[in-house]
Amino acid sequence: MKHNFTKLRALSVMVVYVMFGLAFFLSIELLVVSLIISYLLKNYSDEITESHLTYLVRTFWYVVFIVVVIVVFHLVLLNLVSIFDPHLDIGSSFSILNLFPFLGLEDTSMRWVGLVLVVILIAVDLFFLISLIVWYIVRLYWGIKTLYLGQQIPNPHSWRL
Repeated sequence: MKHNFTKLRALSVMVVYVMFGLAFFLSIELLVVSLIISYLLKNYSDEITESHLTYLVRTFWYVVFIVVVIVVFHLVLLNLVSIFDPHLDIGSSFSILNLFPFLGLEDTSMRWVGLVLVVILIAVDLFFLISLIVWYIVRLYWGIKTLYLGQQIPNPHSWRL
């Protein structure tokens, strides 16, 4: 009986892994539901499944942290673009330019700097997005593989594999 209960726990964690994998590509709501299920299942898990659920919860929070960092980077860089090209509408009513009017950066001869910053923004976005997707997929694959082998995650609190 105990062996069947362990298999049931492992199967439920495998379902959560699949939900996490699908949620990244389908919807944020599925990701939040997966997170809630992970928290609920942790109350009824053994050492192996608890390490996997902790691993999944940490994966979620690392993704949230990285997305927040990217958004902050966007806000800073877009405000820098507005300094060098004040006529560019970036959809923000606040600009760093408003804080430093004495610098006289309203000169349009520096508009090329704004274009360079936009290109940097796109390049950094692509780099972080591709890196995040690859990291997420590899992390989920490694977790599924260790769960299939019946092993626990050695360090579920780490951002590494």
